[in-house]
This record gives sequence, structure tokens and C-alpha cells, in this order.
Amino acid sequence: MRITNFPGFNDYRKKINENTEILLKSQDLFIVVVDITRGTSDTDLTILKNVKKLKKPMLIVLNKIDALKKE
Repeated sequence: MRITNFPGFNDYRKKINENTEILLKSQDLFIVVVDITRGTSDTDLTILKNVKKLKKPMLIVLNKIDALKKE
């Protein structure tokens, strides 16, 4: 098993984005981590939409949920 981190989403360098697109297609499962304290950004939604198109299993993890205020 191999775990790959994709920090290249929406990078300002075209080559990084191209490499990310190639690597995405070879993955078996995606774990998408969302910082819930700042809400869901347009970038988060774009990433989720693009990963969904690959039709592979996806786990969405809500990070920092313990930091939410009870209001």
C-alpha cells in the first residue's frame, strides 16, 4: 500500500497541476481533508467534484471539528 499526498491542487505552476492530474488517475481511494473551522471553500468543492468524476471511493474527513464553537 502507498499513500500519496497531493499538495499540488491549484498550484501556480502548470507542471505541478499536470503531474497531479496524472497521479490522481492511478489512485484506488481518496481521503479528502477539509478544515471545518473555515467552512467549505470553492477550492474544496472543486476538488471534491474532480475526485468524484474519477468514480473511486472517497472518504471526506472534517478536520478541527473539535474547535467549533457551540452556538
